Amino acid sequence: MSPGSFEAARRSYGKLIAFLAARTRDVAGAEDALSEAFAAALADWPVRGVPQTPDAARQQRLDEGAAQVLHWLAELAALDALANDARLADYQPYWAARAHLLARSGDIDAALHAYRQAIGLESDPAVRHFLQQGAAAAASEHGPVS
Repeated sequence: MSPGSFEAARRSYGKLIAFLAARTRDVAGAEDALSEAFAAALADWPVRGVPQTPDAARQQRLDEGAAQVLHWLAELAALDALANDARLADYQPYWAARAHLLARSGDIDAALHAYRQAIGLESDPAVRHFLQQGAAAAASEHGPVS
């Protein structure tokens, strides 16, 4: 990392975390999104140079990340609206979708619970394996979970 890109990242980090966390109300998600934005920027900056306004370039990436998080949260809200429907208690696709969205939005404990529900309802070994891989990925990406 060049001194210029390091300095630009250091100067902007706190301000960008605060901005994104205020929009999503998720500090951990904001840190993840910012890490991805920095990684993408730092891969590009050695080739094209540090932009005159690196904050603007990262802000665009953060806005895209925030939009994705908000999309996942909206989808979760739609599933939550259906949660009282007793027919969904034994409907594996509901639990699989919920698990995926919870994992993407960073709620690993709830995601693992939903993955366990989906796995328990599934009889197809290939689908069970797919769901087990999703649960393992969610658990390993975020470290030990309770």
